[in-house]
Amino acid sequence: MSQHNPPTFAGQPLGYSVAQRREAAEWFIVIQDETDPEAETLQAWLRWMEADEAHRTAFEAVSAAWHHTSPSAMVAMPTAQELADDDYDGDVSVEQWLTSKQLASQAARAKSSKFWDGLRRGVIAAAAVMAWIAVGWFFYGETQQAPSWGVFETRVGEHRELTLADGSRISLGAKSRLSVNFHRGQRELRLETGEAFFEVAKDPERPFVVRAMGGSITALGTAFDVRAVRDSVTVMVAEGIVSVRSPAVGAGEQQANVSPRQQVTFDLRGREPLVVQAAPNLEERLRWREGWLIYRNEPLGNVIADVSRYTERRMEVSDHDAATLRFSGAVYRESVDEWLLALPEAFPVTIEALERRERKAVNP
Repeated sequence: MSQHNPPTFAGQPLGYSVAQRREAAEWFIVIQDETDPEAETLQAWLRWMEADEAHRTAFEAVSAAWHHTSPSAMVAMPTAQELADDDYDGDVSVEQWLTSKQLASQAARAKSSKFWDGLRRGVIAAAAVMAWIAVGWFFYGETQQAPSWGVFETRVGEHRELTLADGSRISLGAKSRLSVNFHRGQRELRLETGEAFFEVAKDPERPFVVRAMGGSITALGTAFDVRAVRDSVTVMVAEGIVSVRSPAVGAGEQQANVSPRQQVTFDLRGREPLVVQAAPNLEERLRWREGWLIYRNEPLGNVIADVSRYTERRMEVSDHDAATLRFSGAVYRESVDEWLLALPEAFPVTIEALERRERKAVNP
């Protein structure tokens, strides 16, 4: 397939050529296969990424296919000085450049066998690109291995991958706080704020219980998402069945079973009945793990609270009517400020910059 006929998915061009996808697969294997990649390799990789937006798009597609079956390890990003010292100029292919670097020193030659084994695996990675799931893998924090207790926090815009002692895996979203405390008869966690996706290891003898804002979500072996922002909690189930209990206040404690592709929301004061609804946009919502925040008919106040976890600016909705406006759309994690400034074009709100560069969305 030529450059003039790039690969497509569902009839839409993917933004890169077959050759660029192949080169992206080579780079992915180089980065993935090295436990501690050399700084010059990382420098060259970043230069290749920055040389063409199609390179970045192709690399994310390869990464997506790989992560669809197994999580990756985070690699340390090079410093500005290291980038400046890099000698990769893009004139030759990745394979040629790496080969020349390997021949330059005995240490590099000692790694050549591992490198070429990795390149052979690249064929599998390139084929798996047909999954076409855009994963922003590069902003995940370091994976924490096998804790059975502790407190885990993320900063603004940061994501972390956790593997617990029982084998359960957690994707922890930006500006989130999660405590873990495993007992003999129960695996207890508490999501104090933010969002997390749980892939629960089966253990019939120890239920997996996530507490949030006075309510609880219980599972034995399943996969589900919990988002706690403002004063409400939304639970979306991807696999299995979870039992959700609302806080024992207001209308009193309520319980509901939530099945795959369903969701339920409860608030801190337990004022509303638990209503299980279909979650047709499940895959869209879960793309927060890739850096895309996608909303369907959600209150603007909740959207602002969720988006604010991805910016250093403090944002709030100062008017009740504005907070209840319904929003549908997508926000990319690295374009929050641009999205906020464009909000008045679609909604009857104004944006005010306050002292300390805070921002508010208010009615005109």
